[in-house]
Order: sequence, then C-alpha cells, then structure tokens
Amino acid sequence: MMKIRFKVLSIIIEILLFLSFFLTWFSDGDMITLRGVDLHIFIGWLLVFYIGTWFSVFSLSKKFHIISLIASICVFLLEIYKFFTWHYLTITGYISLTFSLDMTSFGFYLSLFICFVNIILKIIWMKLCIKPVHKIEKEVITK
Repeated sequence: MMKIRFKVLSIIIEILLFLSFFLTWFSDGDMITLRGVDLHIFIGWLLVFYIGTWFSVFSLSKKFHIISLIASICVFLLEIYKFFTWHYLTITGYISLTFSLDMTSFGFYLSLFICFVNIILKIIWMKLCIKPVHKIEKEVITK
C-alpha cells in the first residue's frame, strides 16, 4: 500500500515539475519576462525524462531508475545553468549573480524546489524498491 501511495506522489511531483516550466522564471515586472521552456532542449529532455520516469515507476529494473535519476539531476543542473546565464547574450553581456537574483521570480524557485524534491523521491524510491542482488539470490535459493 505504501508503494502505491509513493507512486502516486511521484506522479504528482512529475506533473508539477512539468507544469512549473511554464511559469515565469525571470522578470523585472515590465519588459523582461522569460519562462523556463527552451523548446529544443525541452523536447529532448522530455523524452528521456518521462520514458525513464514512467518505466521506473512501473518497473523494478535498476536501469530505468538510474536513467530517471540521471535525467532528474540533469534537469536540476540545467535550471541552475539557466539561472546564471539567461541574461548573458541578450541583456548584460556578462554573467552576474546579482542581476540573476534581482530578476528571478517565484516560478523559478518553485521549479527548482520541485525538481529537488523529485530527485530526493527518486533516491528514496530506489532504496525502497530495488533489493540488493545478494538478497534476491538468497530468496531464490531458499525457495
């Protein structure tokens, strides 16, 4: 029963993470508004991320769990990269932590938090669902 609840929670977090990419991430209130979606990166990530996620939710194979975890970590790193570089080519011409902090809106922080929770849930799911190989061998031998 706990595993089913955990799966439902994981699916809800995945959906929230997907929706958070359509929130405003960076804005000064007047002119600059930037959402989290870069379409060419987003589509490629979406395929790997959701294939790994859905297979890991419904499979006990360690491969799918690892693929899903790696994809989630890559999304987190891409969000951090976007935070530091979103204004580099179009506005300032240099990387500025102060400028990024001043222009970052709540949507970015929410997306980053949801992504972090997603990574933690995937790690917990791996610990709960994947038995070590030697335990599986012992169960097979005893039967």
